[in-house]
Amino acid sequence: MWQTRDGVYGAPAPDYPDGIRIRYYDEGTGTFRFMRRRAELEHYIGSLEAHLIARGLADRVRIMADEPADPELFAKRLEALRRAAPSFRYKIAVNRPEFLEEKLVGMSDYVPKLNCALNGFGHVRRLQAEIPGRMLYYVCNNPRRPNTFIGSPALESRILPWLAARLKLDGFLRWNYTVWPDRPLESIRYRPSHWPAGETNFVYPGTGGKPMLSLRYKWSLRGIRDYELMGQLRAKGMEEQVERLLGGVFRFREEEMEAISLDVPAEKLYSLEPEDYDRLFRPLEEMEGGGNHP
Repeated sequence: MWQTRDGVYGAPAPDYPDGIRIRYYDEGTGTFRFMRRRAELEHYIGSLEAHLIARGLADRVRIMADEPADPELFAKRLEALRRAAPSFRYKIAVNRPEFLEEKLVGMSDYVPKLNCALNGFGHVRRLQAEIPGRMLYYVCNNPRRPNTFIGSPALESRILPWLAARLKLDGFLRWNYTVWPDRPLESIRYRPSHWPAGETNFVYPGTGGKPMLSLRYKWSLRGIRDYELMGQLRAKGMEEQVERLLGGVFRFREEEMEAISLDVPAEKLYSLEPEDYDRLFRPLEEMEGGGNHP
């Protein structure tokens, strides 16, 4: 769990190697309290594992690690969890290339940040062939492009799944579905010096508890549909046609991945013309006749 030097996020159980915060209701005092002993945490974690196994859900559950910074400390924390719940499987969001080089026991899924996935593309490709789960990528408050900020070109929300297809990854992870500031319909800003507008949510609170969809959300759904269709075409033996289509959208070849800079103008990385993406739905004969942009 996140811990900060200013003490805002602390570690309630000082004898446990991670800052896990598990809250429970204390009927005796009528208040919520945190578990503060290692034995309590381990009992809770073991009980949760047993419950998931009994419900037949254990294989579907992932314990998520978010951008760990210290490989040695992370290994220590992972071992503590594995002792308490041996069957748990793990998923790690990686923003440091060294974690792509580590052989992490029990790790099922890896999600490198886009910069990390590109600059460590060789490690990503080798690891993808070895792990039992999925290899995805993610963006957050950076990089600036491609992204889903309110100030981003709307098409970039559609491009993100295409980029997963270009990198031959299993998908894309986005964390910010409903992380709203206090009054999201009046102002979407939250710590604007750090979080660009739109970073913290994809939808807005609607009436009756239903989400009010954003255009960025709808563009993302279109990109997901595109990604699924490309997978279907590949399954039908049309790999060459899909690669030709992707080559007409992105401005870099596979051998250039590790040297890519995301600080250049978007036009140097990918097309911003919607019709280049809509070509996916034209007759196959027309798609076969397409080629790379000059």
